[in-house]
Amino acid sequence: MKETAIAADTRPWLKAQEKPFIRLKNLTKNFGDFSAVNNVSLDIYRSELFCLLGGSGCGKTTLLRMLCGLETPSSGSIEIDGQDMAGIASHERPTNIMFQSYALFPHMNVEKNIAYGLHRDRVGRAEISYRVNDILKLVQLEEFAKRKPSQLSGGQKQRVALARALVKNPKVLLLDEPLAALDKKLREETQFELVKIQETLGVTFVVVTHDQEEAMSISTRIGVMNGGKLVQIGEPRQIYEYPNSRFVAGFIGSVNIFEGKIIEEQKDFIKIGSPEVDIEILVPHGVSCTINQPVAFAIRPEKIHMSRNKPENLENHKNPKKPIHRLNGVVEEVGYLGNISIYKIILEGGKEIRVTRPNLSRVEGSDISWDDEVYLWFDGGSGIVLVS
Repeated sequence: MKETAIAADTRPWLKAQEKPFIRLKNLTKNFGDFSAVNNVSLDIYRSELFCLLGGSGCGKTTLLRMLCGLETPSSGSIEIDGQDMAGIASHERPTNIMFQSYALFPHMNVEKNIAYGLHRDRVGRAEISYRVNDILKLVQLEEFAKRKPSQLSGGQKQRVALARALVKNPKVLLLDEPLAALDKKLREETQFELVKIQETLGVTFVVVTHDQEEAMSISTRIGVMNGGKLVQIGEPRQIYEYPNSRFVAGFIGSVNIFEGKIIEEQKDFIKIGSPEVDIEILVPHGVSCTINQPVAFAIRPEKIHMSRNKPENLENHKNPKKPIHRLNGVVEEVGYLGNISIYKIILEGGKEIRVTRPNLSRVEGSDISWDDEVYLWFDGGSGIVLVS
């Protein structure tokens, strides 16, 4: 099997001259009066590991099924490697799909499960043997070749299903919740294996998942779906740090949102008045907005500092170049997660927010606990203004 080194910093979506490998144009799928996928346009590039992320019923699996030909679009078009897929049957498309259930044949051993599709395509025996042995090495299952699925762990079954999908050398591999059946620890380990295999082969992967951490860990880019629409497309860091709406901010990780309105707007900063806190929030960058426009200020829990002692020597929050904002509150709940602790804080005005802190010490207990009065502060540049 051909191996292709994929440069870690290759980002073809940033290059205007690059031609998309998969192109969806105004793709829609209706089931009666219900629109499962609503006017989706999307470009995916060769050798990407692209994740479609969203909750149940958002349309991501329907979109995947249209890509592989298991569903027919109500309108719009699909192109793969420059070829229009309209009228092309599923088995004739340059795609293969790996289902969440794995669907391994229980009466066949690993080797025969992987070779099944090649036999159906009437590939020669010598070629089948070569390709199966090659893919077994890649997924590290050589010593399990003669075992039946019932003799394998969940992670091993997942790799058999992946090998069976890849052995036919598809141009595009579609994966529907590929790690959902695995426990958390094994899922985390398998994520790295999946990325390594994808980078080794250079095959374009399109992964459907509802797991935000999984999407953030494995993807080159993420397409967040909601209500049948793609609401944001971007690299994992971009999606997390610069969500374009309240929905995306809340769906990807945890976030504190302060509702308010614009009370001052300048070229290099804006000022937000929020009835939820007794301070004006100064954001050191311009935003396309108008005075009195309703907006929200969103900030992640890890970007808020917390102490039982009153902080000293902080810059004045009125300085637009380094706006530090201070709040006071009381700890209502503490959650210990091992690497971090989560604190639920009730602010003086009654609003509830969350703050996270890394657990850097092994000493039992913390300097902050339930019912403690705490001081909070954050940089206005650490959050983002949401207008939708």
